[in-house]
Amino acid sequence: MAFSTTIKQIINKGALNEGDRITGFIRFIFTGGAATLTYLIAFFILQNRLSLDAKTLSLIAYGCGFCVSYTGQSLFTFKQTGHNSQQFRRFILLSILGAALSWIIIAIFNDGLGLPPMWGAVVTAGLIPLISFLAMNFWVFLNKAA
Repeated sequence: MAFSTTIKQIINKGALNEGDRITGFIRFIFTGGAATLTYLIAFFILQNRLSLDAKTLSLIAYGCGFCVSYTGQSLFTFKQTGHNSQQFRRFILLSILGAALSWIIIAIFNDGLGLPPMWGAVVTAGLIPLISFLAMNFWVFLNKAA
């Protein structure tokens, strides 16, 4: 019983309120899906058009997904109004960490394991959104007093 109470207290500290958690998570998935699809399409197009290594392609593709992600997550998922420079800075920091993680994943899969670059891109596309949702809900878009 104490464990479920603790989990509920942690969840209540997120940016999404109790009545909006499920629909907020669905909006996050939709927006994240659009950003992830943007990342994968950009990676695929760039891979076929440019003579760059997979890690550089991943970073460029990640930047494309960033634009879709920030706009959608701030306005659609977390329903932010106006400009909040602290949240934008947090989002940029989260994105830099995500880009670094995507670079590391590509390096491990491509350079370390010798697998095709798209394998690392697919793992990146699955892992980054999960980490991002947690960080956005409990840190980036949090407006509640600590």
